[in-house]
Amino acid sequence: MKRDVETAVRRLREAGIQPGMRVGILAKNCYGWIVYNLATIETRSLTVALVDEVVANGLEAAAKKYGLHLIITDRELSGAPSWIMSIHAANTPASVRTEVECCDDPEYKTPAWVFSSGSSGRNKVIQTCRAGVEQLVDNLPLAFELRPNDRFLVFLPMASMQQQFLIYGLLVEWRGPGYH
Repeated sequence: MKRDVETAVRRLREAGIQPGMRVGILAKNCYGWIVYNLATIETRSLTVALVDEVVANGLEAAAKKYGLHLIITDRELSGAPSWIMSIHAANTPASVRTEVECCDDPEYKTPAWVFSSGSSGRNKVIQTCRAGVEQLVDNLPLAFELRPNDRFLVFLPMASMQQQFLIYGLLVEWRGPGYH
């Protein structure tokens, strides 16, 4: 996984991703979703966890509305603009949308945006707080009695912050306590 994340980081940097840029991920649950999400954290860019409802008017509209520099997707799109990167095709070149401003977040306090319909039924952007994410991830092993041979079932979309907490909490636990 470490090598795959390093490859994804290299791809993002080659595309022009820098700290403070927004990277949308639109994909079904897959290993690549986790790898690219970890790569955005490494590049200190902001992950925007896209869901179908948010891109209903097209990727171009979503990119403009949310100020996305790059979208990573598992969808097959012929003739896609250069700012859309395939999550599976490692050799496909990509480049960021240059007309978009970066976020001003030098301390990287907001690593991700996720969408939730909550009780209204309309998707809203929720900004995650890095300190809160780290606390939840660190406390996961305390909340559950995890053992090395335990298996974990992923059933929520990776675009769900709760699913990400669980995955990353397990990765930290398997890596060893105190690892960041």
